[in-house]
Amino acid sequence: MARVQPPPKRPGQQRGPRRIAGALLDIESAAAELGITARAYRARAQRGQVPVPRRFGGRLVVLRSELDRWLLELPMSKEF
Repeated sequence: MARVQPPPKRPGQQRGPRRIAGALLDIESAAAELGITARAYRARAQRGQVPVPRRFGGRLVVLRSELDRWLLELPMSKEF
């Protein structure tokens, strides 16, 4: 079975977080969405406190839909 690779970055996109069609976030992008560091995100994922990253083409990614759903399920988000 062939491994699926994420699309290559376009010229000028060699630095910074990678978003794949907006549906997948790397760990750094997911952590930035929550206002925490990538290291803190990994630690919380191990404890089951945030959506667990998945492997995609050799990279750890978080599905944006899972992160958004998780944020909406937080008790505080229902008050607004």
